Amino acid sequence: MARPTRAQALDPRNSAVLNIKAQAQFYSGDVDSALELISATADEDPGFAWSFNALSIIYLSQGDFAGYLEIYARLGDLIGVPPNRADLP
Repeated sequence: MARPTRAQALDPRNSAVLNIKAQAQFYSGDVDSALELISATADEDPGFAWSFNALSIIYLSQGDFAGYLEIYARLGDLIGVPPNRADLP
């Protein structure tokens, strides 16, 4: 965890760095810290789509399927995925 923490110290508001740190926390088992960090990052920089990807994975891992779908849809909106892909030609 030293590298993401050092990168955060160099640029404390960088959403990409905070996203990586939250993912490292999540995959190392510190789910509460990851959820807190990535939620704050998504709130502070709502245009950074990958925070919503990480947040949706955390919700899914906790069995919060409604939360997962809501957040994942927000990710889709940010990266331009059509909501009804079956309607495409």
